[in-house]
Amino acid sequence: MKHLICLWMLLLLTPSAAWSQDFMESMMQTAQMENEANAQEEGQPNEGTNSEAAETWEAELERMRESTPEFFASLDTKYLKCVAMMESYVYMYLKLVREHKLGDMTLSACDAYGMQTLAMASSTTFMYCAEGMEAPELNEEEKTDLMMDYIHKLTGFQELINHYVYSYYFDLVQSNFPNTPASAETMNHNYLVYLMEFFRPRYIIPQSLKIAREMEALGCGG
Repeated sequence: MKHLICLWMLLLLTPSAAWSQDFMESMMQTAQMENEANAQEEGQPNEGTNSEAAETWEAELERMRESTPEFFASLDTKYLKCVAMMESYVYMYLKLVREHKLGDMTLSACDAYGMQTLAMASSTTFMYCAEGMEAPELNEEEKTDLMMDYIHKLTGFQELINHYVYSYYFDLVQSNFPNTPASAETMNHNYLVYLMEFFRPRYIIPQSLKIAREMEALGCGG
């Protein structure tokens, strides 16, 4: 898993134009190779949780994309599609962090930490869409209108995803700004800002380093 973190750090420094649709597949292959190497060192079968979890991550993300075809068909702009992609990713990431769950799979603490690193690496495959919501493409008023439109379009499983992620966001707002009233427009605008934060290096890099320290403290892979 240390090799996986180093690979991700190297790729993060690559220009955005270099990212391709094959990135997640490469990450999954790297995770599988890392798992097989660890299994051979420890004398265990080459059927590790890491490679299985990596495949499950991709399959679960795809399942969510396909679970509400009518909803995704209603997203008629690249910005709406981007919000849906970000929200689905953050939902899976928060489930992993808070519950150590990936789909129906419950992970150990070490595997959950490793998957969080893999998840953050996979987020860079569509980091460009979050970057595309900054000015001059979208001003602050347009961001608010975008989120109000998105909320009104929610249906089916995507509505459940929104409720899960938004509830976590709302709790953070209440705990940090308990006496600050906010309109629905302001809350939805800042919810978009919150989603975008998961795709910024200023979140990904410190969080990855924190996970590496926690994995080392737990003796993961050692």
